[in-house]
Amino acid sequence: MKFSERIGDYASYSDALYLISVVSRLLGNIELSVRASERGVEASRNSSYSEGLCMCLLSRIRAMESRKEKEGISTLLKECERVCLETDIYYEYLRLLGDLKVSDFRYEEGIRLYDKAADLATRKGDKLSELKCKFNLGVTKLASGDLSGRGELKEVMEEFQSKGYKLGMSVLLLNLGISELLFGETKKALDYSERVIEISKNMGDRIQEMRALFLKADALYSLGKLDEAIAVMDEGLEIAFSTGDHREITTRLLMKGLILLDKGEIKSAEEILHTMREYEKYEVDKSLLNFLIGKIEAEKGNYEIAEKYLREAIEKCEGCSPRIILMMKLSLAKTMLDYRELREDIRANISSVIEDIEGDPTVKRYASIMANLKLIRGLLSALTEDYEHGERLILEALSICNEHDLIMTREKILEELKILRTYMISHNVESIVMDRIKDNEAFSGKAKEYLSMLTSQLFWVRDIREKATNIEKRKHWQSLRRA
Repeated sequence: MKFSERIGDYASYSDALYLISVVSRLLGNIELSVRASERGVEASRNSSYSEGLCMCLLSRIRAMESRKEKEGISTLLKECERVCLETDIYYEYLRLLGDLKVSDFRYEEGIRLYDKAADLATRKGDKLSELKCKFNLGVTKLASGDLSGRGELKEVMEEFQSKGYKLGMSVLLLNLGISELLFGETKKALDYSERVIEISKNMGDRIQEMRALFLKADALYSLGKLDEAIAVMDEGLEIAFSTGDHREITTRLLMKGLILLDKGEIKSAEEILHTMREYEKYEVDKSLLNFLIGKIEAEKGNYEIAEKYLREAIEKCEGCSPRIILMMKLSLAKTMLDYRELREDIRANISSVIEDIEGDPTVKRYASIMANLKLIRGLLSALTEDYEHGERLILEALSICNEHDLIMTREKILEELKILRTYMISHNVESIVMDRIKDNEAFSGKAKEYLSMLTSQLFWVRDIREKATNIEKRKHWQSLRRA
């Protein structure tokens, strides 16, 4: 590279700097990526090397986006658009523009840009760029709630393999793994994550390794392997801290805190808050922080405080991923169910939150969120004394978990089902529960374990229901659920 610079071969010098910029970004060294691409842009301008200038501009903008550096990007984008038009690779500019839109969760704009870019690449005969555009299109469709994106991703993978393309295979496998996880195919997601970890380590791609580790941690959590999930999460966080990937750090600290709460380790979750506060730079960080505080306060039984923080988290959630926003709203609805007296206005408030979630076009993408939605609707119905409808909805939630590998979610729903049936026995719906006990077909999997519990409790809980008002009944159930 130095020889090329000395003899004035700025084209070769620019190409070398472009490669350094790309590889540095893959290894997580964003600062070096920015510096290399800046020098590449300068060298390309000096030699009027349009192709090199175009690629170095693309790399520089991607590096700046990686470190959330918005200032200066718009000026570079204008130059990049002009040069890409001159070099007849305008589709690369459109793909970059799509990436920028998607990073701000503007999915519909991203989809239109990727679609147009893929069409231009096809007409140019650039098969690799066409597949890259189609790959981005499939990922973004999934993120927006369009389930057709899953099939498109698999088609792209088949073409990648048939053409013998190696570059980008780890990114493709990672996103297929993420889609499998969100659809509830946890074991498939775990397999994808392990394949990507191996490929990334062999290539020295620290960023992909980090993302694959986080996917593996999510999969292990869904399978109920909490200790293993935390250990793998810590491996990913170590890379995130070394690369300074701000968004990954704050998001993953939140997820680690939520896992610790599921383990009952409130103090450990509170320690996570201290680290999150060190990275509190943007509104999105405040939102994630408030979400974890709300969950911790709910776990401690401080429901009114929890509701306050969860509402603040939702108010500041712009910039959070759609999945986390849905999790925030679910947590708010459940917190209100746990402690509010269900007056008509409170029921309407909870129903409004549920309808807001159901109206989100991305919600169908998340199997665990769909299961939790059914659960909350079931709890709300049962708390307003429509017991049979409530039980049916909770069984539907359980069915979603049984169809997939959602072991952690299933355990939580089974616990709610157990409490509901205990409550039903104690409050004048004994006949319904007795029918369930007699009809073993109403139980599936682990739910059968509750048969003996229900039978043994049937007699002593009858006394609980004597002279209970509706509010007392609800308070009793809420106390059962909090216990």
